[in-house]
Amino acid sequence: MHVRKHGMMMNSDALIALPGGPGTVEELMEAITWKRLELIDVPIFIINLDGFYDPLLQLFENMFKERFIDEVRDKHWIVVNTIEEIIENQYDDNVFYINILDMTDLQINTNLPLRRNRPGTKSIEWCHWPEETSENMDSLYHIQQYIQQSIRRNPSDIDFILQAPDQQDEGVWKYEHLRQFCLELNDLTVLLQKECLPETCSQMTATEQWIFLCAAHKNPKECPAIDYTRHTLDGAASLLNSNKYFPSRISIKETSIAKLGSVCRRIYRIFSHAYYHHRSLYDEFEERTHLCRRFTVFALRYGLIPKDNLIVPINGVNQDVTTIMQQQTSPVKMIPIQPLKDGDSPPSPVMPPNSSIESDA
Repeated sequence: MHVRKHGMMMNSDALIALPGGPGTVEELMEAITWKRLELIDVPIFIINLDGFYDPLLQLFENMFKERFIDEVRDKHWIVVNTIEEIIENQYDDNVFYINILDMTDLQINTNLPLRRNRPGTKSIEWCHWPEETSENMDSLYHIQQYIQQSIRRNPSDIDFILQAPDQQDEGVWKYEHLRQFCLELNDLTVLLQKECLPETCSQMTATEQWIFLCAAHKNPKECPAIDYTRHTLDGAASLLNSNKYFPSRISIKETSIAKLGSVCRRIYRIFSHAYYHHRSLYDEFEERTHLCRRFTVFALRYGLIPKDNLIVPINGVNQDVTTIMQQQTSPVKMIPIQPLKDGDSPPSPVMPPNSSIESDA
């Protein structure tokens, strides 16, 4: 939250508070505090639509009367009734962007491209703005923006997408790509929900050689494939957004980078299940996104997954796996685990020859 607010306040030419909830008021208070401390020098507008902010403005008056603040209005904030008042009375000729404090962007009197898809944007206009070089991207999330721009340019140009800009930190580059893979895998998950049902895919399997146990539970255990997929993406998002391991998106410790391999192995299982059990759906998704191909090249390039574990054949990348993997779709059969009595040992699962169980733990 602090990083987001810092970026908003330091990169804005004006700040506007629309009617909103506690988050809007909290950001408005922090903006006023920053201005009083002379950390920022931009106009702060409070849009008092239909008297919405009257109680807050009265609170400011009471603060002034009790001498908790030295001034009211004008110096640190400006109260208006509509956005039009700002445009007509303050900035007729200026060119700038305004970050509204509810995190919605508003573009005022400018010919510069607004790099945001506004509500009602047609599909043909989606993300339809000029490309930028990585050097010209000044956002806190410029690496993510650069990767997404490269994907939109041509999702099949894997080498271009994975080519890091000059002097780019490799750890950050791998981290941002992995975040992007998780984002795009959500699209595949939505498609899988149509046919990957607990009744038909009661276990997370790929070929007969692999069955995966889910670590989202107190003790790793079997999960329906669709639940395993959701749990895996939730767990990946939790780790990649952890302030403990990834407090910064500019510099990342080696100990945190070491965790990326585990995330890669887990989310790759989503590809393998889709390929071996929902082939037509997988083919349709892959033809459009080239996501599994990009992920496979990425994992091999940075040594994040052993090649023998990349069981989805990709032409020109790891197609030799077809000589060692049988493309079978029947799940591994196991005997349900019965409740244990004191002193009993758990029964061993019954599986076909050469099959194995792999846990997330």
